[in-house]
Amino acid sequence: MGVIDGPKPETPGPTATTIVYAPAGVRRLGQAELGVAAETLLGLPAPELAEAVGNDIRQAGFTRNADQRVSSVQADALWQAAQTVAHRVVTQRLTALAPCTPSTGSEACAQRFIASFGAKAFRRAITTAEQDALLTVYRAGLDGATYGGGIELVITAVLQSASFLYVTELGNGPSDQPTKLTGEELATSLALLFTGAPADDALLASGRAGALDSAEGRATAARALLATPAAKRQVERLVLEWQGSDGLETAPKDTGLFPDWSAVRADSLAESRAIVDAVLFEGDGTLKTLLSTPETTLTPKLAAFYDLTTSGRVTQPASRRGLLLAGGFSAANSHFNATAPVKRGAVIRKKLLCQELPLPTLTGISIVVPPADPTRTTRERFAAHSASPACASCHRMLDPIGFAFESFDPVGRYRTMENGKPIDPSGELINAGDAEGTFADAVGLVALLAPSKTVSSCFQRQLYRFASGRAGVAEEQTFVDFLQGRPSATDGKVVELLIDYAQSDSFVMRRP
Repeated sequence: MGVIDGPKPETPGPTATTIVYAPAGVRRLGQAELGVAAETLLGLPAPELAEAVGNDIRQAGFTRNADQRVSSVQADALWQAAQTVAHRVVTQRLTALAPCTPSTGSEACAQRFIASFGAKAFRRAITTAEQDALLTVYRAGLDGATYGGGIELVITAVLQSASFLYVTELGNGPSDQPTKLTGEELATSLALLFTGAPADDALLASGRAGALDSAEGRATAARALLATPAAKRQVERLVLEWQGSDGLETAPKDTGLFPDWSAVRADSLAESRAIVDAVLFEGDGTLKTLLSTPETTLTPKLAAFYDLTTSGRVTQPASRRGLLLAGGFSAANSHFNATAPVKRGAVIRKKLLCQELPLPTLTGISIVVPPADPTRTTRERFAAHSASPACASCHRMLDPIGFAFESFDPVGRYRTMENGKPIDPSGELINAGDAEGTFADAVGLVALLAPSKTVSSCFQRQLYRFASGRAGVAEEQTFVDFLQGRPSATDGKVVELLIDYAQSDSFVMRRP
């Protein structure tokens, strides 16, 4: 039903005089990254590979996860997927991918293909030993087959290789001292961070030439990447994963209660993406405006779903402001057939205020959701949380936030009544630094959160977690310290914060 202890600020990192870098290591490509990397490499979509690794194991809600690995089950699935993809590629694109004269093929052609394909797949120069090993694979593929059969087996092997599936952050310095990422690692990390795709030949060449060794060089490269369409999708991913709206893609809803939801699900997600693009790429770029903008973009179908008469780029009604009050946030953070005030409150506490929430199961107290009651509002049903001393200490932090969002039903539509009774969305935000205060409704809650330095500081940590793939770790503070006094931290410009991360030693350096 509740927990004994209320949420506490996360454990502080080291002091400003302590510099801690992320550890050297490797990171498996995320599901989306793997799909893009394979398509870029092969010139054809390869959804089987992304399906083989399955959904990402998230850290702090983000799909970029430094601890993600390939399990034995995934390895088996990747083997089968790689065979399927390689066969399709050779059937459809052999001449384009591995041209050869004479047309019957030759080992010299295979060697040229292995050298170029291997370097592109591994995102670095391919070693002589690796080339020899893949040539052996090619020869095995020729046994009773053709040139294409040998190439197919090489592609199958490469798509399962660790050098394709994993991104290295190892550097080349002494193993017992902090080391700087290599030029190729810098190029790959920049491209994946800003576009979700591997580095192209030009960026890899810049890395090898040392052009990315300086903060200025990396900032220039980052701004060039940000001018691409892929960068918009990546920044959207950062923001939507941060506050959970990306879950709309799979959020199930009761079709009996919400028969129109499936027809507008994609439109709702598009609205959230459009708000991100309009503020961060066309507007002032600040977190404050992202949370409080009066503008949105609605398809005619979504406008009708919200009982609005206008669509396109519009000013939101007085009941909605910013990304949190777009329908997507409430729909993604609801249950199958009901709202979820505790869940919505927890998102604000964790993601906007960086506060830990002890799990009820760890305190010996069971979770009991108040049963449905057609005679009471959700707020009335959840009143037991505040009535129980064991639950009240935590739920007084969560429930008032969630009750503010009760003005939005499980699919994000605005409402003023529930079960024939008026909804009371008022409350008080406590234990929230400079965001504390009372509010009359969700718009008032957003008005407390949007200009808050506490929220802005928390977002810096969230951005580090997305960028680094690591959450709640000591090196987080090193990046936060780096930002102090920089315009991006003062102004709260989200894209500039990303560029600052690329310029920082936190991006470049690794500890043993």
